[in-house]
Amino acid sequence: MSRPRPPALASCIERREVEPRNGTPAPSPLTNKRISGTKMVAPDDATKTAINVPAMGRVTAVFKVCIDETGAVAHSDLVRTSCFPRYDAQLAALIATWKYEPITDSQFTRACGAVTFIYKQNGPR
Repeated sequence: MSRPRPPALASCIERREVEPRNGTPAPSPLTNKRISGTKMVAPDDATKTAINVPAMGRVTAVFKVCIDETGAVAHSDLVRTSCFPRYDAQLAALIATWKYEPITDSQFTRACGAVTFIYKQNGPR
């Protein structure tokens, strides 16, 4: 017998299932430019347990990340929630520690790009 989804999570999942897809995203100027910081981050144990509800097991979050002229993260904005606010906050804190190779176009410039996180969990916890 499957466990019911908590109401807030069910609502978030349902909204995401009907979100329109805009095709292939434009290439990010930040792709392959990160020089420090990891993208591999697992949710905390409470979130891992919540992810185990039926129809989950995999969560995706997307952030718009902007860097300054030195390659430091100037700010990030959550574009697509993972449906788990604590995990989204954990990801945002991680992004703030990243460092990128400065972007140059005859001079150092600011740049923004999308960063997608996918966390997949196999089997019951």
